[in-house]
Amino acid sequence: MTTQKKRINLYFAEEGDDVLYEAVSSLAAKEKRSLSQMAKFLIAEGIEARKNKEKT
Repeated sequence: MTTQKKRINLYFAEEGDDVLYEAVSSLAAKEKRSLSQMAKFLIAEGIEARKNKEKT
């Protein structure tokens, strides 16, 4: 069985999103990741942090 790739699109179109975009872009460059890879990493990291916070 093959795994189907899944995809999301992120839009930085709301007020203040330019600051968030720049932060993600800067981290991506610093860690030599694409914006998509960085967003995926940050989402996974945030979910894990929430799980750990709920346990305490």
